[in-house]
Amino acid sequence: DRYAERLSQEQRTDQNGHIRSAARQMSGLIDAVLSFSRQEIDRPEIVLELLDVGRICRTIAAEATTVWGAGHDFQVTIPADCGSALLDETLFRRVLENLLGNAFRYTPKDGSVSLQVSREEGRLQLVIDDSGIGIPQEDLKQVFESFYRGRNVEGRRGLGLGLPIVHEALSQMGGTVTVESTLGKGTAMRVQIPLTD
Repeated sequence: DRYAERLSQEQRTDQNGHIRSAARQMSGLIDAVLSFSRQEIDRPEIVLELLDVGRICRTIAAEATTVWGAGHDFQVTIPADCGSALLDETLFRRVLENLLGNAFRYTPKDGSVSLQVSREEGRLQLVIDDSGIGIPQEDLKQVFESFYRGRNVEGRRGLGLGLPIVHEALSQMGGTVTVESTLGKGTAMRVQIPLTD
């Protein structure tokens, strides 16, 4: 309550909006996890909408910060020329929400997380970089397998479904995700999504 008293009405309204959006994000993630865990993922027809790339990425980044980002140095780089693109918003959100959530969860509070967005040669590219705990080399080939969790994440909440959900969503969009990681130094997740004219 004391924190709320220090905020202006505009700041409170803004925070309330982010909290509501974050709640929707969490609800959507829970639905996705339940579906995935029952191996009942539907592959509905892709619903393409013309989305402002910068706006949707900034919105998801703000929601992720509200849920996970306290204490992190979070940098978002989105060039103005990213423009608009035909994307399935539900699948795109699923990808970016999970990757940012992982980056924040596995990075100490004084660490850094960054999101870089670019558009090149008919592809939308996202790079989510963090200075977190990293992934052991022997685990890298298995991180996209359902329920698999790295050997260095004991004591941290998770079901081992975030990256499989990302992989499945990108598969539906014809996209790819690759991971580079150094144990104790951090992880970079690189996403490419082909764009439809």
